[in-house]
Amino acid sequence: MKSPLQSSGFVAQSEIGVGDLKQASDLGEFEFTYISNLMHEVSGVFLDTHKIPMIQVRLAKRIADLKLEGFRAYISYLRAHPEEREYLINSLTTHKTDFFRESEHFDYLKDVLLPKIVSTERSKKLRVWSAACSSGEEVYTLGIVLSEFFQSQPDLAGWDYKILGTDIDTSVVARASEGVYSSDVVHVIRPDLLHKYFQRGTGKNAGFYKVGKDLRDVVKFRTHNLLEDLSDFGDLRFDVTFLRNVLIYFKDETRETVIRRMWESLKPHGHLFVGHSEPLQGIDHQFRNVKASVYSKS
Repeated sequence: MKSPLQSSGFVAQSEIGVGDLKQASDLGEFEFTYISNLMHEVSGVFLDTHKIPMIQVRLAKRIADLKLEGFRAYISYLRAHPEEREYLINSLTTHKTDFFRESEHFDYLKDVLLPKIVSTERSKKLRVWSAACSSGEEVYTLGIVLSEFFQSQPDLAGWDYKILGTDIDTSVVARASEGVYSSDVVHVIRPDLLHKYFQRGTGKNAGFYKVGKDLRDVVKFRTHNLLEDLSDFGDLRFDVTFLRNVLIYFKDETRETVIRRMWESLKPHGHLFVGHSEPLQGIDHQFRNVKASVYSKS
């Protein structure tokens, strides 16, 4: 079992040399505008000028590794190598997530929505989407909540429940699929649930926990751009979608596009969860607000 840092795609500050930062110091107005516009075009993420130091630091080592002479040369490289856009997206998207983050949402799912769904859904199938899932903590939290709910009620045996986690960043999707987390990340999980759903690392893996088979069997990960339509999802539609703490990175017109995709992704009477700081006020949408940061397609 590897440490997730070994495959995260992130670089420790100690690995960025002074020479690398000097090479990245030519981020002028032209270079910043090009990178900002490209990020907005391909991912919807809006980078304002406050992000310039972050751009410099996160791309400095890449520019040095490619033996380029700064950001102007890097832009030429981007133009000549479209596949480099994946690295750019992976480097400049922000990923902040935790297990059971904004726990009120999971309580509402468990106490209100799941009982309602099992009382009305005759197919005995439940599908949940964690859009912009980052490194997977939200997905596995949903897996724990659903598993505990269905296991606690013997009359619900036979229900088929699955969670899909997607993100535009290929590196965090890979980390999520590994399902390996350090002890300081999983410490918020109740000890009994941690013991039930995770394997504790020993020896060289001490201090890390790996998601167990039972939880892994109900989740799936894939890359997906929220600006794209749902054609690659086929007929798959969701009972519940979590789209939390991502809308704040988009401009209003992009938010409307993404929310329209969320509407299309849900079954009739499905529910959308957004971050507590991301109400849909000011956005043209068809959802009904049922409680703070929870919306219904009805």
